[in-house]
Amino acid sequence: MSEPSGLWLRISPDSSRLYLGFLTAAHVLALIGSLAAGVPGLFKTVLVIAIVGSCYIQLRRARLDRNETRPLIVYGEQDGWSFRIGAGPPVHADLLASSVAIRWITILHFRTAEKRIQSFVIPRDSVSPEEYRRLRMILKIAGKNG
Repeated sequence: MSEPSGLWLRISPDSSRLYLGFLTAAHVLALIGSLAAGVPGLFKTVLVIAIVGSCYIQLRRARLDRNETRPLIVYGEQDGWSFRIGAGPPVHADLLASSVAIRWITILHFRTAEKRIQSFVIPRDSVSPEEYRRLRMILKIAGKNG
């Protein structure tokens, strides 16, 4: 991806212990809730299988060597936002107002020219502290809940 003029930010989030912990905790709570629910045993069994399967898929997806699917997100002052997933082509997109940046996690929502919505979850520990600070500042300047 060529560097846009006036480059402000170029990040490629890596795997995150914070995100893995959140995924695990959410699935454990769902499992406890399904076991504590007053529903028939067959329904509980189906819920447990679905939750365990979801946990396995999500954790496996989060732990894989992400070089093939790792995003590269670029913001240029004049060129705006663009991203690339893995070795795919760069995609220019508009940042949506639903994007959120808080102390621990940033969620970016983009709309592409084809009107597709693409979201990226960026935990604080998946990029360097300087990159995360710059990302939050750009979102504050842009007025996107920074």
